[in-house]
Parts: sequence; structure tokens; C-alpha cells
Amino acid sequence: MKSDEVAAEVDLRFRDKSVKLKAIVDTGASRSVMSRSLSDKLGAFTPLEKPYDLRTADEDGRLRIIGYSRVGVVFQGVEVPGGAVFEVAET
Repeated sequence: MKSDEVAAEVDLRFRDKSVKLKAIVDTGASRSVMSRSLSDKLGAFTPLEKPYDLRTADEDGRLRIIGYSRVGVVFQGVEVPGGAVFEVAET
């Protein structure tokens, strides 16, 4: 784990569903990403008309972004006003 990454307790919510998990929080990241399986578990997946590849910091790293999810977020017990939009990766 890099010095600007921290594992944190996060509760993601969409309508009547909620998933508690430990997530890596990267304070230097320009985007927030979740897996398709997590998005499906919440029932929050919205597909994109034109999926695209997102480069990652890893050498030759890429994620196929296929949609997004707007969800409520409780971070370390504190609700994030307005929630957040996560890009949804294919895998």
C-alpha cells in the first residue's frame, strides 16, 4: 500500500440495499471505481452507451469502464453528503 492509500470501513447504499466493506481510499486518485459485481449487488448499475478503457497507475494497467453507479456513502461512520458516483469496471 502506498502512503497516500488507506483502508477504511465504507457502507455503500442504494435504495433499500446496503453493502459494508473495507475499501482502499487513495487520496491522490482522480476517479472512484467499483466492480460490476458490487454494483449489481447494490442494484445500482447504469450502463454507458460507449464503454472506454481507463489507464491505471500500474504498468500497462487498464480497466474497461462499462457504466456508473450513484450511491450513498458512509465513510468511517460519517455520511458523505450527496453520496458519490463510481465508475463501474467490467471485472
